[in-house]
Amino acid sequence: NKQKVESLGVVLDGTEQLDNALKQIVDNLVLDLEGRTLNENTQVILAGMKELANEGKYSEALELYLTNQ
Repeated sequence: NKQKVESLGVVLDGTEQLDNALKQIVDNLVLDLEGRTLNENTQVILAGMKELANEGKYSEALELYLTNQ
């Protein structure tokens, strides 16, 4: 996950920074999806992402988004 985030131009020094970067990415994706008209499948993905994010599982939320694109 660290390599994926760093490939986006974000340099990370530790786990806390990785979590913060993933949280920001997931939050932005959720906001973007909430502003769109979604089909039923994408609504389920959004709900899953929100649930995972609320549990602090940002890498899993990002993986859910990416594997369903």
